[in-house]
Amino acid sequence: MLFHSFTFAFLFLPLVLVANRLSARHSNVAVYLLIAASVIFYSFWNAQYLGLLVASILVNYSLSLGALNSSRRSNKLMFLIIGLGCNLMPLFYFKYSSFLIRSVNQLLGLQIPWLEVGLPLAISFYTFQQIAFLVDCYRGNQDLPKFHEYVFFVVFFPQLIAGPIVHLSEILPQLRAKTLCRMNGESFLIGFCLFVSGMFKKMVVADYFAGYSAPNAQHLFFADAWISSLAYALRIYYDFSGYSTMAIGIALLFNIRLPINFDSPYQAENLKEFWRRWHITLARFLKYYLYFPLGGSRVNGARTLFNALVVFALGGLWHGAGINFLIWGLLHGAGISIYYFLSKRYPVPMPRFLGVFFTFIFVISTIPFFSTVDFSLAWGTFQSLFRFSDGFQSQSFLSLEFLAALAFTILGTFLLPSSERIFGYLGNRNEPLIFVRWPVGATLSMGASLGVCLIYIFKMKEPVEFIYFFF
Repeated sequence: MLFHSFTFAFLFLPLVLVANRLSARHSNVAVYLLIAASVIFYSFWNAQYLGLLVASILVNYSLSLGALNSSRRSNKLMFLIIGLGCNLMPLFYFKYSSFLIRSVNQLLGLQIPWLEVGLPLAISFYTFQQIAFLVDCYRGNQDLPKFHEYVFFVVFFPQLIAGPIVHLSEILPQLRAKTLCRMNGESFLIGFCLFVSGMFKKMVVADYFAGYSAPNAQHLFFADAWISSLAYALRIYYDFSGYSTMAIGIALLFNIRLPINFDSPYQAENLKEFWRRWHITLARFLKYYLYFPLGGSRVNGARTLFNALVVFALGGLWHGAGINFLIWGLLHGAGISIYYFLSKRYPVPMPRFLGVFFTFIFVISTIPFFSTVDFSLAWGTFQSLFRFSDGFQSQSFLSLEFLAALAFTILGTFLLPSSERIFGYLGNRNEPLIFVRWPVGATLSMGASLGVCLIYIFKMKEPVEFIYFFF
């Protein structure tokens, strides 16, 4: 059940909203109702993996009770180690075991049998979310939640499938303040606007570039390689930021605030800033639960470089089991390390427009390793990006419509703020509504966006899945 499908937008979501409002006088009933709705939402995809999700919740909650109720640090550490094992083993089995066995067979000429298993939906997201919770319990930074509060934190359907990756400390105060039971007109309006704008980003922008973003030959011309990589960069940004914006908007309809996940990353002046704006909640997890424990940048230069490479390599592998994702992560780790050392040596920054340009070019040049699991295809596209001798030859027929769409999308990407900023959503608070600041323009643009999205919903045969569902 996709957010931009007819079933979700016109049946599931309205019914859950109505039921939530009817239970407004009973806060616990509202929580239980949303838990039940979230279970139905998850089961709609593939009910056979629901047992794995339930088992994960029960195991992690039990271990958290042990850690929080233990006074000895050694016991807390024991519960944490058990928890890490219980979380990482299913993730490794479903996501990485086939890739590892295939790699060993290829490298050593062996024939170890392996079974191709399906990837349970959302396992990467709810695993990291619960690992962060267990680490917080070990560090003593976490209050003891009630069981239904913890279940809600894990399964709340707007963020269950593909984030944002939230902390219990961001959800628990809202549950205990009984925000689910309060009708907040401003939050509802912002939530609706974010839902529509996220739907527009996904259906109108991301899905449009899907047809141009996949390299289809190992030896592309220079221009074709850049166009396909650029199209994929726009597609994945508007696809995933569209999902995140919809998730935040849906949560706001229930008066729950989720953290912002994207903040115009292609406007970043350097690679460090890029990772503060791109998939913010994943970067936050890697920073606080991996990079800092390794020593961060507080150690010597060589160790800092090692820490960055480890973190980004694991971040790449989090996205997918394959050598391409590992290379993509290592390239970003090397890039951010080079930026770190250059900024120390040459503290005077370059003009902002140059910084944005070079950062964007670097990000685009790494896209071939992210856009396909076929290494030879990725390597061929990567080489083509630097084959300047091709000039502007092209194997593709690029229509005037596509070139215009590409130009307008790039301009909007570089010049406009994120949807969340446009509608005054800052995560933990609101700014004045855009309808108050620019009432006519905001109303017309939202009406047009909603109309376009409705046309797409009623015309499409099957909605296109979000890219991050495969991670």
